[in-house]
Amino acid sequence: MIKRITLAIALLAFAVAAAVAAPWTGTVAAIDGKNVQITVAAEKPDWVKKGAAVVVKDEAGKTIAGGKVTEVSGASITISSRKASELKVGQAVTLEKSKGALAGC
Repeated sequence: MIKRITLAIALLAFAVAAAVAAPWTGTVAAIDGKNVQITVAAEKPDWVKKGAAVVVKDEAGKTIAGGKVTEVSGASITISSRKASELKVGQAVTLEKSKGALAGC
């Protein structure tokens, strides 16, 4: 019985750790209307795909904008956001996976 409880707790901890997406840091390279191109140095996380919802935060962790990934190529990512004008070229940002909307009955 104790083995089953221990196994269940270990599986739950693993599932929670896998569900938490690691943030991705980069620098705003260009802004064109609603499109923002961000250059990144680190390897692309698994959750970064075309169409994925993202949240853009500044160095202090304050949310600046949210949007969808429109293009992923090499060391850059392009997102579409209504608040693109609030970003500045050269600004350091952190990209996080958006939690998305809750589904209800």
